[in-house]
Amino acid sequence: MISFERILRVFFPPKCICCDNLVDIDMSYPHICKECKDRVKISPIRICPVCSRPMDINAYAPYCKYCAGEKVKFKYLISPLVYDETGSEIIKKYKFLSRTEMANSLAVLLWERIKQYNLETEFDVIIPAPSGKTKGLNLRTEHMKDLCKVLSRLSGVPYKELLFKKDKTVSQNSLGAKERKTNLKGKIIYKGGEYNKVLLVDDVYTTGATIDESCLMLKKAGCKEIYVGIIAVNINEEFE
Repeated sequence: MISFERILRVFFPPKCICCDNLVDIDMSYPHICKECKDRVKISPIRICPVCSRPMDINAYAPYCKYCAGEKVKFKYLISPLVYDETGSEIIKKYKFLSRTEMANSLAVLLWERIKQYNLETEFDVIIPAPSGKTKGLNLRTEHMKDLCKVLSRLSGVPYKELLFKKDKTVSQNSLGAKERKTNLKGKIIYKGGEYNKVLLVDDVYTTGATIDESCLMLKKAGCKEIYVGIIAVNINEEFE
């Protein structure tokens, strides 16, 4: 049987997520062209045993350089890309320039990484991180919903929207680490049924403030295991 992923590649020929040129549908990473493959840094498979954040290549480091021994609320974090200069360009293109066709490309990249971890059967619902109006900004907020819908078709796992922001919030991009932690405190609400295993999807993971607050609400709603899918993770630079 032909997979939905293959159908996507045939009827919607993948474009490079960096330069927009068409790429070979049979490439191992079909949405990164040969000319750009050295620019895009794929996040490493090895993960921190405490926070599940992908780690730089260092066989002797027991934890990632961001981990201070805090326990996180999710079971696993999965991400295909590193949030460096090129990763930031990719996210901005998708998030701020309304490049809706990129949902297919980024969803396939994330799904391939999920399969590398052998986690494709570990969750029973796919949900986007909460979106909502941001004070002083008029941003497109549907981008993660679009990506989750493609993931749902790739995986056969249902898509639901369960988390919402109940008030306007200051943009996380404009805040430091400490301010990010408090900006969303009590601002996320859960509306929906009960699910045991959830795949929570967001675009970028830096301080983890949005994911932490989202996981808290999911746990309160009775969720037993939370898997986090992220397009790009910041693992190279200290975030102050």
